[in-house]
This record gives sequence, structure tokens and C-alpha cells, in this order.
Amino acid sequence: MFSWVRRYQKPFLGFLLLIVALQLFAWDLKEGGFWNVPSRLFVTVSSFPIKAVNSGIQKVKYVGKWMRLMGELIKENEDLTKEVLALKAEKRELEGVNRENARLRSLLNFQERRPLSTILARVIAEEPTNIFKTILIDKGKKDRLDKGMAVVTAGGVVGQIIRVSSTTSQVLLITDNNSSIDVLIERSRAKGILTGWRGEVCQIKFLGRTEDVTVGDSVITSGLGGVFPKGLDVGKVKEIDKKGWGVFQGAYVYPSIDFGKLEEVLVVLE
Repeated sequence: MFSWVRRYQKPFLGFLLLIVALQLFAWDLKEGGFWNVPSRLFVTVSSFPIKAVNSGIQKVKYVGKWMRLMGELIKENEDLTKEVLALKAEKRELEGVNRENARLRSLLNFQERRPLSTILARVIAEEPTNIFKTILIDKGKKDRLDKGMAVVTAGGVVGQIIRVSSTTSQVLLITDNNSSIDVLIERSRAKGILTGWRGEVCQIKFLGRTEDVTVGDSVITSGLGGVFPKGLDVGKVKEIDKKGWGVFQGAYVYPSIDFGKLEEVLVVLE
């Protein structure tokens, strides 16, 4: 009880003073007087807590209005944020479509330049362990694919199919140590065998020590072996090594393809 009185002491006193002032005002009227000195003094004193109460009420109204406004602004901000995120997602989707269209146009141009019988396939998985450097594509036996077929892009040679199921095929990349491709140095026509070496780098073996090879030379397929058509881009020579090769020299090649970004490929059906 006493805790309640202490808590609401000021409002209670203000209300009590207001009642007393009204009673004195009514008594003055009854006695025929109007606002005698004690009444005026009492009313003046009692007006302070009344004004304080009214001021508090106005502040509460202002705070309530401000909170409603803030709530509306927060909701509007949330709506705008959702709209911006939706627009960004739409932009990313459109950019992805544009990039895919560019890649497909490049493959189409390649097909027009090279009169080869090919089929378009999409990369659906990569070898996760890096023990073997392979990719999985979404075409298989039902699409006329078979083991040993060459896989290429407009940028150059990708690899060779080593396993085929009804709907998918596994492709061994040219950067794998088990890969072997007959190649030419395009400028000098020097021949060698391209194999995987380390990371994303290949090397050319059985390249004669006296052959004319320099850093920057383009490497292309020779057409020998019956797998890869002649003249496909393989990469560029980045380093020459003549130590410890005997009658041969070594050439290290950076492939022309970024295998980590492969999404579509062409399988040569011939």
C-alpha cells in the first residue's frame, strides 16, 4: 500500500490539490465572493502540478507518435531492402545468362570454323580428391558418346573420355599425368608428346634437343593418334629445360583453358 503511494505520490498530490482548489472555488461562489486571496494563491500553487501532468501527457503523445513514425520507417526500409536484394538477384541471373550466351556463341563459332561432328555437353562434376584430374559431363551412350572420344572447347583441348555410362561420361583432363597427346610446336613444327605434369602445367616429352622451341610458342594438336583433330589449340610454352634430358629437351606448357571455369564442352563424335 505504502509503496503504491510513494510510487504515485506526485500525480496523487496534483490531483488532490486540484480537488481542493475546485472546492474552494465553489465555496467562494456560494458565499458570494469570487477568487479571494487564499483561493487565488491556492489555485496558483496547484496549477504547477497540473501543468506538469499536462506536459507529461503531451510528451507521451509525442513519443507515441514518434514511435509510430519510426515503425513505419523501419517497415519501409525493410521493404526497400527486400526490393534491392531481389533486383540484385535478378541482375546476377541476367549476368549469368549473358555469360552463358557468350560461351555458347563461342562454341557455335568454333563449330562453324571447324567442320567437325560434335555434341554439346555440360560439366556437372569435378574430381574432388585431385588424385585424378577428371570432370563429369551430362552426355553418355544414349547420346552416341564412347570411350576415347576427344573433348574440346572453343579455347582449346580439354581431354579425352575414359568412362561412359548411359547418361554421363568421365573426361580425363590434359593436365592429368596419365594423359598423352601428340602435339606440334606451331611455329617450327617440332613434334612431341604432351602429358600432365604438376598442378595446371603440362610438359612436352620426346622433343628433340636441336628442335627450334622458344618461350611463347603456341602448341597445337598434331592429328596423330586418331583422337584429336589436327590444329587444335593446346597452350603456350612457358619454360625450356635442356638439363638431364639427354638427346631431348623439355618444354613446359600452360594450357589455353582454365579448367576450373569449364561449364560447357564439345565432344568430337568422329
